[in-house]
Amino acid sequence: LKLLFWATEVTGDSSFYKIAVTHANTTIKNHFRNDNSSYHVINYNSSAPDLIYKKKTAQGAADESAWARGQAWGLYGFTETYRETKDKQYLDQANKIAQFMLSHPNFPADKIAYWDFNAPGIPAALRDASAASIMAEQRLDQAASMVRGGVAAGIAGRGPAAAGRGQTKWPRAGIARGR
Repeated sequence: LKLLFWATEVTGDSSFYKIAVTHANTTIKNHFRNDNSSYHVINYNSSAPDLIYKKKTAQGAADESAWARGQAWGLYGFTETYRETKDKQYLDQANKIAQFMLSHPNFPADKIAYWDFNAPGIPAALRDASAASIMAEQRLDQAASMVRGGVAAGIAGRGPAAAGRGQTKWPRAGIARGR
């Protein structure tokens, strides 16, 4: 999604923006379970794209399990989409994902998730530091976006480091703006 939003910014071609938003909307509609965890892969019927052939979690413990890195990437994508669109439905989805992760009974006190929230062998199951770092970065980014957007004025008192997060864009390297 970030690449698509960046492409819109650099080229001025809004088709990339539309693709990103359509993808985000389709993901909200089809990927999430009632508990706000998500499937990793949705296979659509090629002859009728609105029909879903199969929902699965290819890199998780099982199709109905919650692969930790997939949940973290969902948090990332919806935080990014909110920041670019200012459409509150994406912030709401990011918050639902974060709430799923943070309140899951298998989420460890040290906040480094097991590789899958339903992994066999917990508490001896492997941990996923990548999922933890994606989640931490996006929660900081989300807080900064909310401060800049006036959504959560209470966060503003947490210091300049929080207020400045998330303002960087992909490097432009002189493209389209003569820099």
